[in-house]
Amino acid sequence: MASGMYTSISKKKKKEKKKKKKKEWKKKRRKVKSRAVVTDQKKKAGLEKMQ
Repeated sequence: MASGMYTSISKKKKKEKKKKKKKEWKKKRRKVKSRAVVTDQKKKAGLEKMQ
């Protein structure tokens, strides 16, 4: 009985860790995306200046 409870607790902790990692990953992705958009805009501005 005790071992069964222990496994369920560790499973819950693992799930929470996975969720946290996913959230952090999403935040990173969002940062990367916004950075890519900014560089894109700079490139476009640079091309327009050259023309």
